[in-house]
Amino acid sequence: MVKKITVACLLLGPVLASAQTPLTLQQAYDLAQANYPVIRQKDLLAKTSTLAVSNLGKAYLPQVSLSAQASYQSDVTRIPVSLP
Repeated sequence: MVKKITVACLLLGPVLASAQTPLTLQQAYDLAQANYPVIRQKDLLAKTSTLAVSNLGKAYLPQVSLSAQASYQSDVTRIPVSLP
């Protein structure tokens, strides 16, 4: 069993070692920005927070509201008292 594992490591070791290429920090940042979906939405999140702060500031401004109500009455109201 140990002999099979040793032979497998000896055969696969060079293959695995040659598959790794050096990666700079800037390349890692570029790959993260290209592949990570949250980083793609970073600009959208910044715009959303700017708009939210702007809307909160506008809540303190004076507001104007207009309201109206109308009714139509077809019957005349009468008081059942006769005056002398």
